[in-house]
Amino acid sequence: MNANTATEARARRISYRTRGHSQGPITRLVSPSDVGQLIKPFVFLDYFDIEPKRMPALGFHPHSGIATITVILEGQVAYEETSGTKGIVDTGGVEWMRAAGGVWHTGGAAGTARIKGYQLWIALPPEMESIESEARYLGPQQFQRQGPARVILGRFGEAASQVPAPPTMNYLDVALKKGEKWRYQPPEKHTVAWLALHKGKLATPEIVDTGELVVFEPSNAALEFEALQDAGFVLGSAVKHPHDLFLGNYSVHTSQEALDKGEANIDTRQHRCCRQAGLSRIGSALTKGEAAMAFTIKVNGKTHSVDVDGDTPLLWVLRDVLGMTGTKFGCGLGLCGACTVHLDGAAARSCITPVSAVDGKKITTIEAVGKTPAGKEVQQAWLHREVPQCGYCQSGQIMSAAALLAGNKRPTDKDIDEAMAGNVCRCGTYVRIRAAIKQAAQSLRKKETA
Repeated sequence: MNANTATEARARRISYRTRGHSQGPITRLVSPSDVGQLIKPFVFLDYFDIEPKRMPALGFHPHSGIATITVILEGQVAYEETSGTKGIVDTGGVEWMRAAGGVWHTGGAAGTARIKGYQLWIALPPEMESIESEARYLGPQQFQRQGPARVILGRFGEAASQVPAPPTMNYLDVALKKGEKWRYQPPEKHTVAWLALHKGKLATPEIVDTGELVVFEPSNAALEFEALQDAGFVLGSAVKHPHDLFLGNYSVHTSQEALDKGEANIDTRQHRCCRQAGLSRIGSALTKGEAAMAFTIKVNGKTHSVDVDGDTPLLWVLRDVLGMTGTKFGCGLGLCGACTVHLDGAAARSCITPVSAVDGKKITTIEAVGKTPAGKEVQQAWLHREVPQCGYCQSGQIMSAAALLAGNKRPTDKDIDEAMAGNVCRCGTYVRIRAAIKQAAQSLRKKETA
């Protein structure tokens, strides 16, 4: 046996394993700043296990430069995107969303059954990252099988997927019975390989337990599996994505130029998205021939007169009328916290607060919160702990944290959980957020006793 043959015969080893970071029912297994660097083009992976009554509403949110693919293992999920397409993905179904040049979409629970599944983000190659977006919603009967593997993306054996993903990757949904063995030979040049196990226990021959994601050493060698218990997992393999990742707000691109273009496209689609969702009233008075009203509001210590409908959300007054874009649009339903501001020092969701309701109140935004004692310490702690990842939600996170510490400099974990419960971070930075809040609280206490 020569050296090459010996190498091929040796079992392909696991080079990295993780259980990710959980926030409630969602576990972030892969982010582009960590595991995503090892398994590009696969850059994000979330596992969700949610009771429908407790599923957070995401609201319309944007993507560009990537494709997302959501596999529903159990339950039903509703979807809607800015083309006007809407419907329900059933158990075994798949949502394919090629965001590419930019798209907004939303989703939520449907039915009463518990919802389990994976959402994967794929970095697209330069020739695809800026083209028109495309969405497909496929039932379980539309996917072919090769042995125990359902082919979600790519081709394996005689089975091929109809999803128009880049041809350099495979993504399989695999189920093995206890004692069953299975061999996966990646296509030529597929040196990236990983799996995430949602049920049972596997030998690869190294043991993989439920809830783990493992990355295999770079190689084109086959992978051998034996189910020590009934097992279910997703498996990805691909040609290594050769480009650096340029990260934006909900976006991943191969260059700064492409990122700037994608986020500009997202911005131009924003108002259309909001109008479809019934979220924004900027300009609606003129459209309907109604008279707008003048409102006087005090923002960051300065008084402004704005001519808008009284039911125009404060968020759009801040962003579109006053040009204060630090406050972000996330969901439009007051559920994600990205739009958080302070009204007389209390955290408030500006996307559902009509401008007519803030008369006489002192409004503080992220642009000025650093001038307050609590805001200053929170921002310094955020920097020290390197809290942000993509950063999109962080202005809202900081505003909620500053409001908490302004009134409570000795917060318990329960206090932090309650104050931050309405702020969602898709990048899963919750552990760093908690540590930064505790650091800021300690700094505030020290200054009180100095």
